[in-house]
Parts: sequence; C-alpha cells; structure tokens
Amino acid sequence: MSSRFEKWGLLDILTRPKSAKATDARDYLFAVLGLSAEQSQPELQQDYTTSVEEIYRRHAVCFIENGQGAKALYNTHGARSKLYLPS
Repeated sequence: MSSRFEKWGLLDILTRPKSAKATDARDYLFAVLGLSAEQSQPELQQDYTTSVEEIYRRHAVCFIENGQGAKALYNTHGARSKLYLPS
C-alpha cells in the first residue's frame, strides 16, 4: 500500500517560513526531520549529546552529498546566528 502523500525533502521543509520558536536550536531540525524524505538517514538522527554546530554541519554535508549544496547555501541569506558554522 503506497501513501498518496509524497514526502518533501528536508531542505525544502527547512526553507519554509518558520513561526515556531525553539528553546534549543536543534529542536526545529529534529522536529521537521520526521516529516521529511530524509527521516531515516542515520547521520541526521536526533542526538542531543552533539553540539548545535555539529548537527548543522552534518545537515550541510548531507545536503551537499545529495546535490543540494547550492540550494542550501542560497537559503542561508539573512540568517543571523551566534553559532560558529564554518563555511
């Protein structure tokens, strides 16, 4: 039995306007992961023992490896953060 709903890619979900305010910067990423096509990728799984910067780095690597590096970079415009996120 197949679902009549197609899952969106994680990057597509993350680039939608956000109205939720998370107290932990990892919460939004982990929350929307379950809605995405990438939900079963082991490197993206919920892990609150890992730093925020490492979680974001893992997501970026995943996007790059899946051919979405340019799209991820484009959607960082206007992002203001106190996180150290290497380029």
